[in-house]
Amino acid sequence: MFSEKDKIESQPLVSIICFCKNAAGTIGRAIESILAQDYPNIQVVVQDGNSTDGTLEILKSYGSRIELVSEPDHGPGDAMFRALARVRGEFFGSCLADEQLLPHAVAWAVENLRRRPDAGGIYGDNYLLDTNGTIIGLVRPGPWDFGKFMRSEFMPTFCAAFFRTACYLEVGPRHYSGCGEFEFWLRLGAHFPIYYLSEIVAGYGLSRQQLSQQIDDLHLQAKSRKQALESLFSHLVPGSQYAHERSSAMAGVDVWLTEYYAKCGAWNLAVEAFRRAASTMCRSRRMVRVGRLIVGHGIGLAKAGKFFQAREFLRLPLEFPASFPELVPLLKTIESRKVPAGELT
Repeated sequence: MFSEKDKIESQPLVSIICFCKNAAGTIGRAIESILAQDYPNIQVVVQDGNSTDGTLEILKSYGSRIELVSEPDHGPGDAMFRALARVRGEFFGSCLADEQLLPHAVAWAVENLRRRPDAGGIYGDNYLLDTNGTIIGLVRPGPWDFGKFMRSEFMPTFCAAFFRTACYLEVGPRHYSGCGEFEFWLRLGAHFPIYYLSEIVAGYGLSRQQLSQQIDDLHLQAKSRKQALESLFSHLVPGSQYAHERSSAMAGVDVWLTEYYAKCGAWNLAVEAFRRAASTMCRSRRMVRVGRLIVGHGIGLAKAGKFFQAREFLRLPLEFPASFPELVPLLKTIESRKVPAGELT
């Protein structure tokens, strides 16, 4: 007769990593969401960066239910790989301090990874959460497309993804390079199938403060993305499926930067990134969409009477007319000041 412990241990061990520092306001919700899973065999790996705001005391209150290490690190990327080095499960996922797993998430992951023995990973949908844990949006990333991923057109939310540990150990990465999640998906997707399953399994924390803090390291992330892509293309056989996409993948990183800067209101940085991208990717729907954001900002400045500031943004598509043929006549008119600012539409 099997004991309850035997029944639990007969099911695959799943490791959930959580790395944090000074997150006393939210860490409890994250840990509770992991411990509330309806799947019984879970290793909770917590990597704390020597918190000083009460986070460590909250974590210690969970005792043996979590595997806690608190030590200095070199930032979230370094902490992520310190946590991954402690994973013992057949599968693993993540739940950071401002994130939450829905109660069925781990069971969902085990069921679907076992059904797909070739999968390096799977991912689903996720809610967007504010700092209070309130749902403010929903992300449905759609099916995996390695080409789109290489061009930085999308990235699955990490907390809504689960991975086969053996696949990760085979292809890495093992250390933070400046674009940890991007390189992680890039390496895994280059060697193993990745599957999307439309199911809401997690909540991802999002705040304006978080966005503004991330601007500071965007240049490093972009540089590291390009380095990871260069490494990938150097190993691709000429004539293979994605070998011809090097230039579009590199330009895609700059389009991603443009989109991010525009979202955060860093318009001058957006213009710089757009110029780099447009020099090699002059005609695509994505470029047109991003360019329209910049032009729209310029028109808004012109309407406000700030024509001198607006010129930089209104001039941009004139430098790359192939991307915006339908806008060129209007922009030439605006540039020559033939249209009063108050009449711009």
